[in-house]
Amino acid sequence: MPEQDDNLNPDPARVRRDIALRSGHDEAAAGDSTLPRILLLIDKRGNRDQVARQLRRHGELLIPDSGALPEQGFDLAIVDGAGLRRWHHELTLARQDEMPVFLPVMLILSRAELRHQAKKNRDTIDEFIITPIDTEEFLERTSMLLRARRLAEQQRQDLVYTINHDRTTGLPARELFLRHLETAIQRADTRLEKLYVVAGRIPMERFTQGLGQSVTEDIIEAVVSDLQEGLGVNFVMSRFDREQGATLLPAGSSLNDATRFSQRLIQTIQCPRLIRGEWIRPVARVGIAIYPDDAKDASGLLEAASTAMNDASPTGVPHFYSPALQDRTLYFLRIESEMHRALEQQEFELWFQPKFRLSDLTMAGAEALIRWRKPSGEMVSPGVFIPIAENAGLIQRIDNWVIEAACAAMARWRKSGLDCPRIAVNITPQDLAADGFVPWLTQLISEYGLTPSCIGIEMTETMLMDVDQNIQDSLKALRDYGIRVSIDDFGTGYSSLSYLQQLPADILKIDKSFIDHVPNNGGGQLITNAIIALGEQFGLELVAEGIETREQLEYLRKRGVQTGQGYLVSRPLPEPAFIEAMKNGLSISQASEAPHEMKKLG
Repeated sequence: MPEQDDNLNPDPARVRRDIALRSGHDEAAAGDSTLPRILLLIDKRGNRDQVARQLRRHGELLIPDSGALPEQGFDLAIVDGAGLRRWHHELTLARQDEMPVFLPVMLILSRAELRHQAKKNRDTIDEFIITPIDTEEFLERTSMLLRARRLAEQQRQDLVYTINHDRTTGLPARELFLRHLETAIQRADTRLEKLYVVAGRIPMERFTQGLGQSVTEDIIEAVVSDLQEGLGVNFVMSRFDREQGATLLPAGSSLNDATRFSQRLIQTIQCPRLIRGEWIRPVARVGIAIYPDDAKDASGLLEAASTAMNDASPTGVPHFYSPALQDRTLYFLRIESEMHRALEQQEFELWFQPKFRLSDLTMAGAEALIRWRKPSGEMVSPGVFIPIAENAGLIQRIDNWVIEAACAAMARWRKSGLDCPRIAVNITPQDLAADGFVPWLTQLISEYGLTPSCIGIEMTETMLMDVDQNIQDSLKALRDYGIRVSIDDFGTGYSSLSYLQQLPADILKIDKSFIDHVPNNGGGQLITNAIIALGEQFGLELVAEGIETREQLEYLRKRGVQTGQGYLVSRPLPEPAFIEAMKNGLSISQASEAPHEMKKLG
């Protein structure tokens, strides 16, 4: 007798395992929602119960209790003659909906029905099982159908992925990117936010001519890898064709974020790379579009970004779809570039605005203010370059320059015999959070032969509201060292009394916006008086900013404010003029008008 073939005569237990394994599951996963869904449309109860017992451990059994098939769909339908007649139309529609993916249907019938039913339903039925049901044969055929179904679904998923993703980088292709963009637009409308799309193109012709067409993929793969390493998951990057792609910036991004990202994208693309033994340096054309300013839907927004990209020059400057924004961005980038030069070539100057005692107008100190004089003699307003410096990450270098220039100036004055007052400098939380800032400042004071009381630091109330405990500790360390700490522009933020009490501060500066309304505005008087009372309650020295009239001076003096600052007595002065003021004193007659846009640092 010939040896039996186990594949033709399978062990029932092994067949049960095959059903689970071939459909991507094992018996331990019974009850899991990812098991194959098997629809039973069997009218005869005996057959239905037998099938259910055999398949219960290997799939999620679905038995409709209404006139419709289950909404969650199914992976295999098992029917008998009565069930097929009742559900034929619904099964046909379900198979059409799944096309081109295989959705199998198995028919249970008697041997007498086989010839008639097989011919009649060959477009609907994929497999037959003859009653009485043979368990081994039934399980083997069920396993085969579920395996075919799983392979078809996997092929569909592979096809969908291939259609929607770039093969080299795995990035979303155009249609998938547009779906991401549509979803982001819906969320942006709900939150009243803007969206920024950055389109980029790398011209490849000059590389492919010498290194072959496939070098394009090597370049793109290297660029995308570098970008993904530093961007994180919130950026939706895409690739549309050989040279072009786009990126959707995270929700809540700003115009500055879009500009910075575009610059980083350009720098990454244009970084020299060793490809196939040759050093190459690609160029980039980058365009930026904004929702809803430039377009009202996803396809329009991507088209706007692509138009801006095509208008961009390969000079390393991103191009905005909006002409007004393009002009503004170019101006900002030009100022940023010139600031780097200004720091290297000492174009910045330190000016000083005196603080005076309200009782007798004698000098009580000064605030150090940065000014920028270009080689042409043109003065650039701090109101212009300070925000750009903050966005460009240059503000700490500028702050450090101001602090050291102030220390150097005081050292010069003392050496010449002048009794110089305390000079206050403006700093930010970023300064205090920088590694080594506190020891650097204390060492700087020592190196210039100054005492800590010579220096004051000022931070705005708004800045102080956002500081963490580490920054508060740094402020306390500087105050304990002997440096006086001022809360600047007080009243413009929303700090609570308990928070104010916790801050290591010595001086409260009343913002000019409140001083403007005294003594003739009742509301202005009320707020100013409340701030004065608050300062006295906490034992803080009071400084009134922006005193411009004699009436304001007298009002504040009568309310007990000790110190003032403003154009009534002195505008900000360049160092030579400030030295003269230290020597000769201050008076109202020396006051001169100065443009209000000459804002202080910070």
